[in-house]
Amino acid sequence: MNYDSRSEVTVADAVSQGWAYRSSTSRVIPNILGAISPRVRAREWMPVRQDKPLSIDHLRSLVTDALRSNHSGLAVVFSHDHYLTISGGVQNVVGDEQRALMADGWAFLHVCPNQPLPLLAPPAKAEDFLLVMSLNGITCGVIRIADLIAVADELARQGTRIQPIVHHLLGFAPELVCALVTASKEEPLVWIHDLFTLCPSVHLLRNETRFCKAPPNRSAVCGVCNSGTERSEHVERMKAFFDDAKPVIAAPSRTILQFWQEKGGYTHSRAVVISPSRIEFDGMRPPRPSNRPLRVAFIGTPIYHKGWDVYEALCRWHHKDERYDFHHLGSRNMSVPGVTFREVTVTPEDRTAMARAVRNSEIDAVINWSACFESFSFTTQESIAAGAFIIAREGSGNVWPMVRETPEARGRSLGEEVELQAAFASGDVIQWVDEAVRRYGSIELNAYSSELVSTERRA
Repeated sequence: MNYDSRSEVTVADAVSQGWAYRSSTSRVIPNILGAISPRVRAREWMPVRQDKPLSIDHLRSLVTDALRSNHSGLAVVFSHDHYLTISGGVQNVVGDEQRALMADGWAFLHVCPNQPLPLLAPPAKAEDFLLVMSLNGITCGVIRIADLIAVADELARQGTRIQPIVHHLLGFAPELVCALVTASKEEPLVWIHDLFTLCPSVHLLRNETRFCKAPPNRSAVCGVCNSGTERSEHVERMKAFFDDAKPVIAAPSRTILQFWQEKGGYTHSRAVVISPSRIEFDGMRPPRPSNRPLRVAFIGTPIYHKGWDVYEALCRWHHKDERYDFHHLGSRNMSVPGVTFREVTVTPEDRTAMARAVRNSEIDAVINWSACFESFSFTTQESIAAGAFIIAREGSGNVWPMVRETPEARGRSLGEEVELQAAFASGDVIQWVDEAVRRYGSIELNAYSSELVSTERRA
């Protein structure tokens, strides 16, 4: 391997500039030592609102009024947080779904737990379980799930279509969600946005650090994980939910669906892959000017399980390397020396903000070193649409399959961080990027419609 003299590191650089960056202790160690069980972590979580719950009459009136102008029926949608005020991948999908289903004539009633939790809620009486409700994109207040179940049952008996759609069960008591499904008399649609149905650890990261590949329940491996002691009960409650609900499964990629079916084995009537969005290619990206450094970026939230620590180490190692120009496009500035930050936030009103920013910044390569098993990876799609070359970690779920399925050679997958470091030290990454054929594209949201929900009533 040939090393460029500009990447040599002196002791002075290492001390004064942090160029040869290495923490005195591995960042993995604090993660492991700080990994506490979800049940203990939940003690610090507080309710979202202090409102007095709406009366059942008020709830019934709101829903009845909405159905007067939305004749297809009522979609009752469950997710873990308030999609109207919190940004993220799942939240954006819920927002897309609202707009599309309302266009198809559905009233869109969304609920999330008023008491958010990093695990399933304990079994509870329906009268005591509080939800934050929004209707057709407007927040209405706090309701009791018992009242929602009663109103759904009334409307279903009168002939109104009540379509349950579950995006996430985090913070819910699945037994109560199943009661709503029973009252609806419809086949529910359950999304697999991540792997929470398999374990309290949403991303299946053992001790918040390493992807565990979902070993069998009660495995000895679970005994050394912060979520392991709670997994057995979690899986039993999930299994009961799927046995009773028998839902249609929707997954954003074939990659996550195959993994979920293999590792979970839960009851479901059928399964479909619904990609949240797609790329329409519309032009060739010009070659990088030979006199310009390679522009390398991390895009999105700078947190450990999304690969930020690996990217930061790479940036600090090549802090003064003239061959590279490092960038971070996201919503939080980490103030790393030598890294240019640009604030970018994707919102329901501007879903293509990141792809546009990556393109306008003329980013040549994006490092996606996610520790998670990504179910879709919007950041990868945004990078591809912007004409960037993607360097991905092997085993990060749908990241590499998405790159691999792109028509031209648009990326490279690597097994270990040392391979990533070596590619930058040798300059091989520059050759990879410059030899790639890359095109620009636009991201098109895939339309949700009533065709994605059940078309026949349960017997």
